[in-house]
Amino acid sequence: MDEVTISTAEAMVTDLETPSPAFTSAFAQHGAVMLLVGLDEVQLVAHVSYLTKNSEFFQAAMKREWAEGQTNIIKLPKDDPKTMTDYLTFTYSRDLPTSKRVEGCPNLTEDDWNSVAKLYVFGERVLDTCIRNTIVSEIVRVATMPDAKGNTSFIGSVASNILFDGTPKRAPIRRLIVDEHISNGKKDWLDATDNPELLLDLAHALLEKVSCRQPYEEFRRRKMKAEDYFV
Repeated sequence: MDEVTISTAEAMVTDLETPSPAFTSAFAQHGAVMLLVGLDEVQLVAHVSYLTKNSEFFQAAMKREWAEGQTNIIKLPKDDPKTMTDYLTFTYSRDLPTSKRVEGCPNLTEDDWNSVAKLYVFGERVLDTCIRNTIVSEIVRVATMPDAKGNTSFIGSVASNILFDGTPKRAPIRRLIVDEHISNGKKDWLDATDNPELLLDLAHALLEKVSCRQPYEEFRRRKMKAEDYFV
């Protein structure tokens, strides 16, 4: 298991084998797993049934033939506790950091978009198709939802770079970002610090639009469909 190591601390194992009163009996019967997240090993506890519901990575990790599946302890030293907490929130409630954004409300902050981008990258790493596609739908939803002044919001420059840094070539989310740049982008969306692959993909897409028969303005007026960018 790459990037996943095991702790054999007996106290932790004992705690996991005896669910706290906060766990309902319905939850407790599925067992719990301790996640030690980041270099400081921040402790988060999740129910196995929720952790493994959509993630192929966690499904594999919790198999009995692996040490993780025997100890119910997983170390994630390279991950961020905030992102892991956001991931668990989604697995339990389907809420994202942007879920409360409704029409007429102020647009999302850069921190909001960065949280969503990091969550997508985490979903990529743990092989969770559900959260990746849900985030795509959420980006499209928010992008078409005006605030009180009629302005719309799209994923920012920092978040775009997080996504390009953390996803493979030809990832659908990359096409979404490029298409949105072509449709609604402004020159101040880009600078010299942007991911080179983002700039290259955008250049290729622009050249393709210029050379194809479809009028550029027609492309800009089209209605974006989330399913076009699903994994």
